[in-house]
Amino acid sequence: MALVNRVMNYTAKSDSIRDYIDVSVDKWYYNDASIALAAGYIKGTSGNTMSPDEPITREQAITIISRIKGIKQDGDTSVLSLAGDASKISSWAVGSIAGAIHAGLVTGSNGNINPSTNATRCEATVLLDRVRTDTRMYYFAGTYGPESGTESANNVIIASSGITLQNIAINNNLEISKTVGQGEATLNNVVVRGDLLVNGGGKNSLYFTDVTVEGGIVVRRDDAGIVRIVVSGNSNVNAVILESRAILITQNIAGEGIKEVTIPADFLGNNPVELIGQFNTVTNARANANIILSNASIETLNLNASATINANETSAITTANISKIAGEGTKINIKPETISGEGSQYATIEGMVTPTPTPTKAPPAGGGGTPGGTPGGNTGGDDDDDKPPVTSTANITSINTVTNSVYHNEEYTLPTKVTVNLSTGKTAKLAVAWNPDTASTEECGEFTFVGTVTVTTGIKNSKEIKASLTLTVEPVLASIEITGQPANLNYFKGDALDLNGLVVTGNYSDNTTKTENVGTDNISGFDSSTTGEKTITISIGGKTATFKVNIYDEAVGVLEAVYADTLPTIITNIPNGAPKTVSGLKLPKAVTASVYEDVYKKTLLNIEWNIENASYDPLNKSEQNFTVNGLVQLPQAVINPNNVPLGVEIEVNVEAAKHTVSFNMNGKPAEEIPSQTIFHDSKAAKPEDPVCVSYKFNGWYTNAACTLEYDFTTEVTKDTVLYAKWLDSVDEAAKALTFDLIKGENESEETIKERLELIYELEDYPDVYINWYSSNPIVLRNGSVYRPDSNKEDVPVTLTAMLGYGQRRITKEFNLHVLKAEFDTVRTSNVDNDYFADGYPKAVIVDERIHVQVKLKKPAEVFINGDSSGSYWQSSVKGVLHGHATKYKGNETDIDRAIQRDFVGYVNIEDINKIASINTGIYAGNRDVWINMIIQDGAYCSENVASIILNEVPSQEPDDNLPKPYFGDAFINDTNDKIIIWGYSLLDLSTTPDKEQFSLRNSNWESIGTVTDAMIHNVDEELKDSYWYNSWIELSVENITDPENLRVLYTKTDGKLKHKSGLATEEFFSYVYRPEAIEIKEVAIDPSSGNMYILVPALKITEAEDNPYEGVIVKNDGIELTLQYLWYSSFSEGNGKSSVYYYFNFTPFSSEDPDISVEYNPTSDKKDMAFDDVTLPISFTGEVRYVPEVLNEGITAVYTPAKHEIKLTFKENMVIDYYFANCGFILKANNQDYTLRGFNHTVQDNIVTIGLGEHIPVLSGIDSIRYEPHDKRLKELCRRELPDFNEIPVTINNATLEKIEVKYIDKSYYYIGEDLNLKYYLVIGTYSDNTTKEETISLDNVSGYDPMKLGYQTITITIGGETDTFQVYVRYPNYVVKFDLNNQPGHIIPQTSNHQGKIMYPEPTSDSHNFGGWYKNADCTGEPFDFENDIITQNTTFYAKWTVK
Repeated sequence: MALVNRVMNYTAKSDSIRDYIDVSVDKWYYNDASIALAAGYIKGTSGNTMSPDEPITREQAITIISRIKGIKQDGDTSVLSLAGDASKISSWAVGSIAGAIHAGLVTGSNGNINPSTNATRCEATVLLDRVRTDTRMYYFAGTYGPESGTESANNVIIASSGITLQNIAINNNLEISKTVGQGEATLNNVVVRGDLLVNGGGKNSLYFTDVTVEGGIVVRRDDAGIVRIVVSGNSNVNAVILESRAILITQNIAGEGIKEVTIPADFLGNNPVELIGQFNTVTNARANANIILSNASIETLNLNASATINANETSAITTANISKIAGEGTKINIKPETISGEGSQYATIEGMVTPTPTPTKAPPAGGGGTPGGTPGGNTGGDDDDDKPPVTSTANITSINTVTNSVYHNEEYTLPTKVTVNLSTGKTAKLAVAWNPDTASTEECGEFTFVGTVTVTTGIKNSKEIKASLTLTVEPVLASIEITGQPANLNYFKGDALDLNGLVVTGNYSDNTTKTENVGTDNISGFDSSTTGEKTITISIGGKTATFKVNIYDEAVGVLEAVYADTLPTIITNIPNGAPKTVSGLKLPKAVTASVYEDVYKKTLLNIEWNIENASYDPLNKSEQNFTVNGLVQLPQAVINPNNVPLGVEIEVNVEAAKHTVSFNMNGKPAEEIPSQTIFHDSKAAKPEDPVCVSYKFNGWYTNAACTLEYDFTTEVTKDTVLYAKWLDSVDEAAKALTFDLIKGENESEETIKERLELIYELEDYPDVYINWYSSNPIVLRNGSVYRPDSNKEDVPVTLTAMLGYGQRRITKEFNLHVLKAEFDTVRTSNVDNDYFADGYPKAVIVDERIHVQVKLKKPAEVFINGDSSGSYWQSSVKGVLHGHATKYKGNETDIDRAIQRDFVGYVNIEDINKIASINTGIYAGNRDVWINMIIQDGAYCSENVASIILNEVPSQEPDDNLPKPYFGDAFINDTNDKIIIWGYSLLDLSTTPDKEQFSLRNSNWESIGTVTDAMIHNVDEELKDSYWYNSWIELSVENITDPENLRVLYTKTDGKLKHKSGLATEEFFSYVYRPEAIEIKEVAIDPSSGNMYILVPALKITEAEDNPYEGVIVKNDGIELTLQYLWYSSFSEGNGKSSVYYYFNFTPFSSEDPDISVEYNPTSDKKDMAFDDVTLPISFTGEVRYVPEVLNEGITAVYTPAKHEIKLTFKENMVIDYYFANCGFILKANNQDYTLRGFNHTVQDNIVTIGLGEHIPVLSGIDSIRYEPHDKRLKELCRRELPDFNEIPVTINNATLEKIEVKYIDKSYYYIGEDLNLKYYLVIGTYSDNTTKEETISLDNVSGYDPMKLGYQTITITIGGETDTFQVYVRYPNYVVKFDLNNQPGHIIPQTSNHQGKIMYPEPTSDSHNFGGWYKNADCTGEPFDFENDIITQNTTFYAKWTVK
């Protein structure tokens, strides 16, 4: 905690520290624990324990860091699958660790998290440093960064292969660590405002798409290995510095690309650099550099040192500048368009030359060459006889893409060779290995394969071009079916087949369907030359379907019947707007009839439809139902003597018109909403509101300008496009961010006294981040309010919220008034006016602590104690002199024991003209504080206690003094259907809280169960205040999904859960535990006194018959001892552990070698803290602790003047109880008695060390010490009191201070002008006797601090001539700087000044004006702001100056 608070500069403290029973005020970490609670990263191991002395595991440390960082606990945890020991992570830590990995805070070790391993100081420091510097390190392969939008980081390290970063803006550097090895890394839409350091990666590794690098890409592999970098897309790279071998590729560049590539003089090794793509400027400073250009174009090549440029035929250099020093050793095998520089005349520059094979020359006898040169050999210089022959090699320029198509489940084998195109203009067939290496046709679709070719002699693939194959697997037709019958199924002899209306659907092997095209070629079986029923067969792809038609003779004879019932009664699904024709309305053309000519025959008779008189209107968009009348037409050869009715009619339904209502996102990248098809005069359904990152949806409109809002109750009468209206989330969030959301307990912006509850996102605008900046962080920072001391003035502060998303940022200011520290009420009582000067004593607030100021009329000693616990205790004169309280509030009678107080002070005033100021160390919070004082002047002593009473609660507001119910641990039973929450106070049983007020949550606050009933209970009256609990809540529960990771939350809604006094409890939550196993934990026995105790876990003791000590059986050598119950002490240890000490007495025995056994076997049923039955009996299996007889013999006393403390050593093996009053000890020196004060002592087994206090001067010699207790006596472990003892000689330990060490500083950085704060500094002194002591320091001990000097300062602490140093950093606050473009279009992002008071210089542009600098006034008069030398000292708005072009 100390390390966290120091690194994170946390200083605010929490009063709730007093709720934790295992963090006592005398512990060195007390203040740090209080700060940790206030900061929120420590929540305790239970409701009232913190376990501060226990080591911390890595998963606990990571959880703390996650809380500090504000990482959400309920995000994606799949990344943990990459950790080898993910299963070992506790369920409560899973969300925190996964979030920390995503945030780049945790990398693990060798692929493991090691969650249960204790965290080392080094690991803790690294974690904290990553948080402090916002440094992220990614180790586990995966994609990091948001899917959309942009998040920011300070520094980022990629530590292993397979990592992709996306949508991240990095304010400083990004490093690809050497631990990536030959692995891969990918950057997508990443902005690096510092440098991108490439220390790892291999020859096919790094892919940078849409990247911006404002510094440079610096490539340096210490092993000089090759790194291949591909830069593509909308990328803007300021510079690339190649300090080791690299292949640098640009492709598909949409941005500015790479501005300059530099090969520095300290380039590692002699390996070549290869450039592929387009480059603006390439500069070489490395002598004898080897640069390869493959399909590369360079605008400007600067050779400041010699280089060999080997380029292929498709490469080009526009301008080459060759320095004088570079010229002689430079060779370029292509001719630049322009050549300049003093060295150009010395360089070898030529066109592309194809090398000619050189035959190998046999060496002459003797192995040497011919000195003067021989034909066929070299004519000068080195002999090349040992070099291999130079052969012509063709490079692969491209590989033909293979495209194949096969049918579903058809066998297919990947080709073994592909055709490659060579730089010589020729082609070749090369073997290829495909990935994947086999092709499956079991699924339909398009599949892509990537192939690696195997080169042969004379062919190279320097660009590592891959082969590509696209295989399309097409579905197979499985069957066909007729899904729409033809309109005409009846024909006369000789008619042609009419396929109108026929719909044939094909069913395919991949379960898809398709409407097939049908022509006469697909038809068979139609023959109208003969009458009768005919079966028509449709054949497609070997599949068939059939339908039937009837062929009739022309009608001749007497009409016998018209079969009107064969006509449809109604024709439906006619589309709106269909033509008012027979075919348009799908009316049948004929009807079957019967005629007689020698025999009865069926025939067809045409119908003439009276369409014109039908009510149908093709222009009507609504649904229409109407009747069409028709008349059967008789041919000439048919007569109707029987007057067979010829009239027919059919009902027709024409659908309403269909309109399309589509939804336009109006240019925003929101997920598309499907269009709706709406019948005319019907209403469209309002879709769910779309979501778009950084925008808030604000309704649908009929125009793109969003001025005409659409009403979904309107009937649709035409195709309609609706446009989404969007509000900028940043602007809307700024409107929603009000003082009420952050005010905390403050009433208004003009009366700031309490901490502000700053928020960093709004629920309705989760994508908008909020950062806060204070114009005066000395009094207001991070929401914490540090009110000016009571003797200073109120301070105005501007609190600025910077809201942003991506590159958009705006500010909102809150003008606050921080009030100086003061007390709500102050009064004094019983002031001894004969001694205290007028107006004294009084209290002031300095650094949030109460200081007592005393001024006297005459010299005297002033003894002081203090009470900040609501003044439940008060002190008598004796109590103040002895440094403790001695009576209950409102009770004038002293009680017979001392009560520890939180402040004991003393001052000896000799100069009555000076004011003594005593720091009580008591926080000036809103509660009762009593400061009590006694004057002692020789024989004179005040008769009454003088008091300063601060922040006293008026008696007419009694509710504030009423106790509230308080609850501790909760326990779940074995069957997971009952939870018991134990309470510390009696409850009002007249009302019962509703079950809905309780919820069951896991560590991520997700619901993991249901409460079905709630009941409350009190223990029996005679048991109240006997144990640490007095009541309990009994919850019936079900559906508990994770009982080992459970919390129960109470939400106050109606105040039904109340203390017996009537005061309702506040909201709370309790951890839920399994009751610990019932076993005897410890046994201690004092045979000489007959005292003993046993320590067992707490059991359910709620009723009078629950006898807590019944059934304890103690035997010595097998003989049972007769026990007399004395008393017990119960307490909660936290973490679900509650214990009880039971004290007994027995007849003492003097056995020299006792053999004690202890068994617990009560006769009545016992239950544990969850009301489950307990298995009994239980026996003690540990080692009995034998406490020796308490004697006042053999005590030694040693006084160390340098430490001003006395050490008492009692009989060996004696164990002293730590809680006693110092005032029982009296020192005698120079015939004068000195009574010790307070409780400032430490106990370790048989050694008691007591600080003597300021009321006792440092003595050159002490005669003796005696013990005459009259308050809280000193006891040993079995509660036997130490007898009085008379004078014991005191020896002097003349140990001297040898060195001091600053172990801890509470605050390591300061804002300029801020005073040094020594409230929580820890300085340890080491003495010549090898002992240590915590030293007291003040500003008198400190030198070297200058509050007006920026930067690091070394501060010296001097105590007793010994010194030690520490460093602090003085900085400017982060002020908010805004930029006003003075009526020119555009937007400049606000900035915050850095620690040196500097900001970056933005340079806007305008089509019509020239920019002329930034000014502090809108008129742009005076001098412009000098960004190089001027300092930002407050929130500032700069105005742009413009002149017309």
